[in-house]
Amino acid sequence: MNILQQERFSRLQFPVHRIKADTPVKLFEVLPGLRRYFQKIVEADIEVLTTVEDEKTGEKKIHKSSIRGAESKFKGLRSDDLVKIIRYIVFVYDPDSDLIQEYPEDSRLLKDAAAKEAGFNRMANDQLPLWSWWQPYFIQIINDLLPGAWFL
Repeated sequence: MNILQQERFSRLQFPVHRIKADTPVKLFEVLPGLRRYFQKIVEADIEVLTTVEDEKTGEKKIHKSSIRGAESKFKGLRSDDLVKIIRYIVFVYDPDSDLIQEYPEDSRLLKDAAAKEAGFNRMANDQLPLWSWWQPYFIQIINDLLPGAWFL
């Protein structure tokens, strides 16, 4: 983050823009107060299925293993996606977010700017991922995380 960005978001209750974390658990270790807003994000064992071919017989077998992660409740998301979503929520809904002052009349621009600041990259069609094919799923995740966020 550059100096201008740090000054820009210096009033955030939870300075997520300053934290380098690739999992929600690491983010919550640095900002423990943020945890109370995201109680549905918990670490759990995630079952991973892989197909393994027997070298002798050529028969394919399914191998089960598990990994520990917070994304277990949110199918299809990686833990760094959850960190981006948490950052996005803070940038959009923190009353002291500079983005609210910058885009008081246009929630679409506010959300686009928040997505960019949170680390979402634009796709080939110049859309941000949250406005593309997975927008309904993204909104569902935010509603699951913040039950009162009807104004998405």
